[in-house]
Amino acid sequence: MSKIALQGRLRSSDCLDTLCESLTDIQRPAKTGQVVLDLSEITEFGSAPLALLVANLRSIQRNGVRDPWRHLVPPLACEPSLMESDLQRLLSDQAGYGLHESGHAVGLRICEPFSTSGGVTRAVSALQIRIAAETDWESVEVASFGALAADLAENVLQHARSDGGGVAALTMQPDEEIVELAIADCGVGIRGSLVENPEYKHMGDDLSAIRTAVGPGATSDPGSGGGYGLFLARLVVRDNGGAIQVRSGTAEWGEGAGTSSRPCFHSNGTLIVVRAQLNRPFNYDRIDDFLENPVGLSD
Repeated sequence: MSKIALQGRLRSSDCLDTLCESLTDIQRPAKTGQVVLDLSEITEFGSAPLALLVANLRSIQRNGVRDPWRHLVPPLACEPSLMESDLQRLLSDQAGYGLHESGHAVGLRICEPFSTSGGVTRAVSALQIRIAAETDWESVEVASFGALAADLAENVLQHARSDGGGVAALTMQPDEEIVELAIADCGVGIRGSLVENPEYKHMGDDLSAIRTAVGPGATSDPGSGGGYGLFLARLVVRDNGGAIQVRSGTAEWGEGAGTSSRPCFHSNGTLIVVRAQLNRPFNYDRIDDFLENPVGLSD
């Protein structure tokens, strides 16, 4: 049996690469009983690794490939607190329970699975409650961030082809005046979705697929009038001065400070991370203005 041990703070893209490789090893038939992901010395979870971890554990359990508890050592003491009982509730779809703060259960609020439109509504509501309680954003900004989260989560239900839905996770970085949202799924990935549309059937690589998906009108369902979810999120985040990052397949694409476009290894499905500045306006109601003047967008 081999043990993959992660330590310290899980926040950067490098830790996502390692986490993806570890989760993939757990799911490989040839690795049965041989790989344990040891998180006992993790001190902090960012939203991206948290959403990624929970989405993959849910997929492992749902597909019956492995018993995730035989291959995982939960954190002993980290921020946010993530005890074994919390993970068990997250994997069993028990709404309104989960992560703890200062030893007291406060509901998920920071990490919510969703597999139906009703689940999206519940998840977004929980995230908005947390944002309203812990930031100085006005109600319009809290609602706008919720609308962005809802659009990205509904996008998972419509295009990811993931029977387990997705996971939304939220973390605050008060010292940096940043709120970070991550949406993860274990579906077909962005390229796997786009090639269902004849217009994109020859899409050659994952980075090209991501760059297409963050542009206007790219969808797996021609004639639906959709394909604007990621593009609109990109416009609103750009206006806020924040950042957006997308990982799928063998590529990572980003726009804004601290992001990159590079080859990577992503385990299953897609991960979308949005970082918004709390000291700047965040207004989804200005979408029409952004569409008329979509300047400042990178490739």
